[in-house]
Amino acid sequence: MKQHESQTRRVKLSTRLPWKTMRHIGLFLIALLLLLSFYRSNMIFKTTTYTVESPFLSNAFNGYRIAQISDLHGHVFGDAGEDLLTALDAASPNLVVITGDAISRSEKHPEETAKVLQAVASRYPTYYIRGNHELHRDEVEPEQSRFYDALREAGVIVLENESVPILYREAQINLVGLKEPLDAYETNTPPDVKALLGEKPDGFTILLAHNPLWLERYVDWGADLVISGHVHGGMVRLPFVGGVFSPDVSFFPRYDRGVYQMGQTKMVVSTGMGGSGFPFRLFNDQELVVITLSSQSIH
Repeated sequence: MKQHESQTRRVKLSTRLPWKTMRHIGLFLIALLLLLSFYRSNMIFKTTTYTVESPFLSNAFNGYRIAQISDLHGHVFGDAGEDLLTALDAASPNLVVITGDAISRSEKHPEETAKVLQAVASRYPTYYIRGNHELHRDEVEPEQSRFYDALREAGVIVLENESVPILYREAQINLVGLKEPLDAYETNTPPDVKALLGEKPDGFTILLAHNPLWLERYVDWGADLVISGHVHGGMVRLPFVGGVFSPDVSFFPRYDRGVYQMGQTKMVVSTGMGGSGFPFRLFNDQELVVITLSSQSIH
């Protein structure tokens, strides 16, 4: 009897997806990543903490906390700023500084921002300087002075090229607010800081200066710590690169976020808590900055 061998044909099923399907999945994931980043970067904020050490700071100021609100551009975070106030309460700062551009040059309802800042001042000593958007409004908005009046009535200290002493545990530091001329921004010309502020006060001095790109001028003046904003973190942030754009439409700004040091001067730059015009930030968290001072003094 002739035997027949039966052969089993094996069919190998491919687990690989078609290239077209893989491309669609990839595009979907990229779009989802961009959407999530856009939401995170433009609609919410986080709290970022830094410790700044200095041998020129009195030991009495060890652990002193400064909360920085910068570049709100009219964003209030909640119906009446309650999300911002909750974050401030969690940080429990000794004082709050507002480093410019609280409202945008085209802001239609500055009173809403004023109410939020009034609420901040009701809880914490609060100091305010103008940014380039307020400087622009000073020139073109006849009623802009009402905004500052509302802040002052609520206890906000509006610093206009002046210094105030900050007393704590029987020690003192100086807080100085810089108000630059508008044409410094329009012509991208660093201001003459000494002409505006006079000589640096004796002792540890914190300079509130909206624009960090003029750090060399602040160093020459003698600031121990500079607190700035303005650059919005570079708008779009790339890994290993940092911020891409500055508000003056230059690429890759030198100072965009974090802590920098030049000589004996340190500078903290906030990414801000808003954006002017249509909000467009990517991979760039908005932030409430909290700075803890640490003395390296031997005294």
